Amino acid sequence: MRKQINALVSAKWLVDTMKTSHPRVHITETVFERPCPSTGSFRSETYEKGHIPTASFFNLFEASDQSSDLELTAPTASQFSDYASSRDYLDTRKWSILSRGVRSWLEAGQTLSQEVPSRKANYIAKLNEGLLVKYPDIVENAMEKNSKFQLIDARSLPQFHQRQCSPFHKRAF
Repeated sequence: MRKQINALVSAKWLVDTMKTSHPRVHITETVFERPCPSTGSFRSETYEKGHIPTASFFNLFEASDQSSDLELTAPTASQFSDYASSRDYLDTRKWSILSRGVRSWLEAGQTLSQEVPSRKANYIAKLNEGLLVKYPDIVENAMEKNSKFQLIDARSLPQFHQRQCSPFHKRAF
């Protein structure tokens, strides 16, 4: 029987798992950072200053479909394969989120690393259309008494009230 992995994990769980299962555990720091206006680079100063040891870097803006007129559009399978392969992605089938992120890692007495993993992977993505939720699905779900899924608005309160520009909103640099 396979061991079930929780979707939300603690820093203690991650530390213990890294000690016993490493290198089977792949850690990814995911950010929503726009490219640098002057260079166009998607480098992350936050990641470079320090990240959980062995963590690879994933930028949702950089991985999105760059040919789309919309921002943060899901990439094609080919685009995702290219991006993931260049970022040391493995064929990961189970994902968990570290509760409270890097903050909880530091509060657990752990240190950050500036070492960037240099491994490359040959990742081949297969798009599962059944996992995509599109605008008509969201509207239909909102109209039903018994929702099929829960939609979470991840914007901060100032972004929600439009006092701060959302990272998903296109703006001139």
